[in-house]
Amino acid sequence: MGLPRSEDPGFRIEIDEPVGGPAVIRVRGDLDVVTAPVLDACLAEAVLTGHSVVVDLLYVPFLGCAGLAHSMMPPTGCPSSDAV
Repeated sequence: MGLPRSEDPGFRIEIDEPVGGPAVIRVRGDLDVVTAPVLDACLAEAVLTGHSVVVDLLYVPFLGCAGLAHSMMPPTGCPSSDAV
């Protein structure tokens, strides 16, 4: 999966795609109005390619309103909320 860039140098997303299991999207750094669209793009790509996804927020020290809103909504382009 392609990885969109963020303006925040402390923010990054790592994607692990184990064989036979769901993709794991590991988020590191603050998840806010600037970085939430990056996660949204990763989730949308995973869903559109038919992958099940686990989002690991263990290393997210700050989850702003925008980050929370993105985590509660289906990714952009997602056909149904069942995919989240």
